[in-house]
Amino acid sequence: MPVRCDREVGLHIQKFRETAGTLFSELSDGRTAVKLEITREDRKGTIATYVKANGGMLDIFALTPEELLLEKAAAYTSRRKIRDVYDVYFLSKLVSGEKAKTAIRKALKGLEKPKDEHDLAALVYEGAVPSFDDMVGRLTAWAK
Repeated sequence: MPVRCDREVGLHIQKFRETAGTLFSELSDGRTAVKLEITREDRKGTIATYVKANGGMLDIFALTPEELLLEKAAAYTSRRKIRDVYDVYFLSKLVSGEKAKTAIRKALKGLEKPKDEHDLAALVYEGAVPSFDDMVGRLTAWAK
């Protein structure tokens, strides 16, 4: 697959790796870097409307909140990043299915602290930054 930079926008490829089913890349304009991961596989998705930065709208295939919650819970067990716990915590407010609650109850058993708990404050754009223990307590109550 040929790789090219869009000179008009000034993006440069810092990292690039392609496997059989996934493309990983890091793009930068010299000030800001963006990581991109594209998975090429048949995945089920729901058509959702995405609002672009310019206000335009685009229909895309997206995971449902429950599917995303399940993926984030699985991601935490393998990499222990605070952002995954926060995502599960946030998504739990949008999901009420028993499948998700069962998965969270299972994930909470023997749950280890994240490797990077101190990083959450930098990731939460607006509002209160909950502690790991607070999120675990709220998820435990939600999953009952």
